[in-house]
Amino acid sequence: MKRLPVYLIILIFLIAFSDPKAVITGKITTREGKPLVRGVVEIGGEYDFTDLKGNYRIKDVPYGNQILLVISSGDTLRKIRTRVEKPHHRISVSVP
Repeated sequence: MKRLPVYLIILIFLIAFSDPKAVITGKITTREGKPLVRGVVEIGGEYDFTDLKGNYRIKDVPYGNQILLVISSGDTLRKIRTRVEKPHHRISVSVP
């Protein structure tokens, strides 16, 4: 029987016991249905800016209870409590 190299055993251990992370995507629009351009979306200590269509994508979000913030011009426009429990979530929001 072959023995596994030590580095392979360490790699398997690290993968098995690492904290799972998720990707959060979505679209931010105004009440009028227009995209929020260059807004900041923050969740789990990670953030992204919305693009010209209001879309964002945030990687490496920890699983568990989180608060998603939508910020524009220094003001918090929305604060949403959510639970991250799968590898990919889509959260789209309308802001004032």
